[in-house]
Amino acid sequence: MPLEFIQANIQHGKAQSAFLCKRIIECQIKIALIQEPWVYHGKVRGLGRAGGTVYYCPSAEEPRACILVKGAKGVFPMPGLCTRDLAVIKLAIGKGNTKREVAICSAYFPRNTESPPRELSDLIRYCEGIGLPLLVGCDSNSHHTMWGDKEVKPRGRMLLEFLTLSGMQIANRGSVPTYFTPERQSVIDLTLCSTELLSQVVSWRVSLEVSLSDHRHIFFGLDESFQLIENGYRNPRATQWDLYLEDLKGRLIGIPSRYESEADVEVVLNRLNSATIESFEANCPLKQSTSSSKTPWWNSHVESHKRKVRKLFNKAKRTKNPNHWEDYKSAQREYKKVIRDSIRDTWRASCEDIIQLPSAARLSKVLTKDPGAKLGAVSLPDGGFTSSAGETLQHLLSVHFPGSAGTVAKEDDSRTE
Repeated sequence: MPLEFIQANIQHGKAQSAFLCKRIIECQIKIALIQEPWVYHGKVRGLGRAGGTVYYCPSAEEPRACILVKGAKGVFPMPGLCTRDLAVIKLAIGKGNTKREVAICSAYFPRNTESPPRELSDLIRYCEGIGLPLLVGCDSNSHHTMWGDKEVKPRGRMLLEFLTLSGMQIANRGSVPTYFTPERQSVIDLTLCSTELLSQVVSWRVSLEVSLSDHRHIFFGLDESFQLIENGYRNPRATQWDLYLEDLKGRLIGIPSRYESEADVEVVLNRLNSATIESFEANCPLKQSTSSSKTPWWNSHVESHKRKVRKLFNKAKRTKNPNHWEDYKSAQREYKKVIRDSIRDTWRASCEDIIQLPSAARLSKVLTKDPGAKLGAVSLPDGGFTSSAGETLQHLLSVHFPGSAGTVAKEDDSRTE
């Protein structure tokens, strides 16, 4: 199966966030490229219902771009390349024994700035410099017939010239409007990619379902050569302990029994550690986590409002009557209110259930760590940034434990999530 993406500008809306989560769950989306998310107290909110982890610029007060990733193991945040309008991650993907990396970006191009932002140019140069393929989902706020819009404007000319010079490709297909209001229909939401990725972008399409935003949802995939390295787990109870012990004994053959220096001790400890882990992993099967996410706030009352809004939208689109458009807008406002009310009622019911739990269980259920706290790129003394989890760990080790002889093995990159 292709690696499924959704691209959406949700215009800072709570109801739009909730509806996007519903679509992510129902369509089994793995990665969401989001512009203008709902932000409260400086943090992106409302996307937790979809499961997964949200990545955005940690220093931005009002971030306008973020990326949601579900169930992936090899995600490396790149905060040094992130801004208020740019969210960037590096994603490890693989099929079988092959493994490679791709940079994923969600971007918002403000209308009152140059198109594209300078930070995107920096990102493209960075990826070119290290040979990293790049995929960008953006609200460009730019018009040009080259990507299916009906008109050409100065911002569109600037963006097209930039894309031509940078070698970035446009993955959009067709001319279905991505932005739709009674007054204007246009194609301003773009999916951009490096040349080597263009042939691997599949099933790019604009959803015609009402999204509660003026921007429609965009779906696409990366072909079957792109497979997420998904989170898994091992149940120690399922370990074949007799085979584990036999395997471990074989791996420990030849380990020195005498040590002449601290360096010798370090070598033996590393070998013992590797032998223990490898023997366990070889004899305890890895199982893939299955998502049990649901949409508890969605009910028949909300569904009836959805059908009503869709019916009025189709009627207004067909007749182009201003009164019909006003009926549609009024119904959509009511639809958003019904969604917010349903979410609030569901949350209250959940809180009442928690109150009835014993104190210890209540604390366990309520207290959680910040999901945004992830190991990522850190700045180096020369002004650059680390490019992998292993490099980050090695730098932290040298800074906080100067003179340490320890090293971080390459395979540790896969164990830092």
